[in-house]
Amino acid sequence: MPKGARGPGLFFIAPCIDSIRKVDLRTVTFDVPPQEVLTKDSVTVAVDAVVYYRIYNPVVAITNVEDADRSTRLLAATTLRNVLGTKNLAEILSERESISTSMQKKKGNFLFKKIERFDFNNERKNCLWFLSNGIQDSHSTLFGTRQLDVLASQSCSLWDSNPVSFASNTIALST
Repeated sequence: MPKGARGPGLFFIAPCIDSIRKVDLRTVTFDVPPQEVLTKDSVTVAVDAVVYYRIYNPVVAITNVEDADRSTRLLAATTLRNVLGTKNLAEILSERESISTSMQKKKGNFLFKKIERFDFNNERKNCLWFLSNGIQDSHSTLFGTRQLDVLASQSCSLWDSNPVSFASNTIALST
């Protein structure tokens, strides 16, 4: 009987010789935990993402990697940090689709799986996180809590209207 992956059906398995490993060939979704990324223009920003992937070569997934799911999660987080670290904040905010496409095309590191989709999460939450952590640290003595809340709501409305303008104003405030 030939060795390797087998499809559906009935097979004879010798328990002392053969071993069985099931591999899910469906599309798997997971959230990349929020990553703090230092951008090209030295701004720390938190980015979280969603990755959709599918294993297309189960034999390689079993024989070359100990835990394919965990390695995919770690590799996606590392690739996200590496790609975003080469861009400034304005590019990250305005070129989200091209960044997502470039993440999908990174095939050199993904030998046995295909990234089907890579999406960024919750821009408004990231906007508030950036303001509360970046600007609050640098201006905590100048603004009270109430003024910071007003500034956060104004910046999120600016984000809704024009992300590039938001990035320019935020960088100007944080320097």
